[in-house]
This record gives sequence, structure tokens and C-alpha cells, in this order.
Amino acid sequence: MPILLLYQAVYGKITASRTTLEKNDIQDIISISPLIEKICSKEEIKLLYETAKEKNCKELISCFEEMLKKKNQKS
Repeated sequence: MPILLLYQAVYGKITASRTTLEKNDIQDIISISPLIEKICSKEEIKLLYETAKEKNCKELISCFEEMLKKKNQKS
């Protein structure tokens, strides 16, 4: 049985939108940001960050930037 990783689910939610993300989708992702930060690797978060940049979603860009800063401080 295939297992979907958390970052893959978030990535799918971001890329599924044609142009911009719905406000509900953004809020869903932000609400699980502590979980994303805890279990996703720096590389996975970087992929999510780059994807949010492609969609020009400022809320998610800043959210993922903050996660990356924290991951870099721990390294």
C-alpha cells in the first residue's frame, strides 16, 4: 500500500491550483505548519517554499521561509 508523505500531500495541494491558491487551502496548510516543520526535512520544506514562490502565495512563502530559518539554526 503506497504511503503519501506529508510534504507530498502539501505539495499536491499547492500545485493542484491552476493560478492562485484558495484561502481555505492556504489556511489548511498554515494550520499544519508546526507538523510540517517537525517531520519534514529541510530539503522537503525548500521544495514547498519554491512551489509557493511559483504560485506567488505570500502567506505560504513567509511560512516556509520561517521554517527554513529554524531548520538552518538547528543545523
